[in-house]
Amino acid sequence: SECECIGHFKLLFSLLRVHGAGQVQQLALEVVNIVTSNQDCVNNIAEAIVLSNLLALLHSLPSSRQLVLETLYALTSNTKIVKEAMLKGALIYLLDMFCNSTHPQVRSQTAELFAKMTTDKLVGPKVSITSSVDVSQIL
Repeated sequence: SECECIGHFKLLFSLLRVHGAGQVQQLALEVVNIVTSNQDCVNNIAEAIVLSNLLALLHSLPSSRQLVLETLYALTSNTKIVKEAMLKGALIYLLDMFCNSTHPQVRSQTAELFAKMTTDKLVGPKVSITSSVDVSQIL
């Protein structure tokens, strides 16, 4: 069950950084995606502070962008993860996906993730302000 992963997320997320082993990264991502359905797992992932490994996959494993975005969407139900995402530059990664992706589904998922992050009660207002500043500087 998902709960068996609790306490092992640093190890699991470290597999997302194994460059040159796309299949290992893909399988680790699939496991992470599955466990996000369990709130205890999401809370444990938040405590592990490992989001940067997932964000890096947006560029290092382009074939899995939709699954990465789906996983991020599930994880952003936790305020601590939204805060970590802000600190790790997630808005820049997401803005890049939204502006430069040629796949409508990726752009749609990115917009949904932006919207979800802005609804967080504690960090959402900062997400809104930061993203509006970033967009205005680009335009």
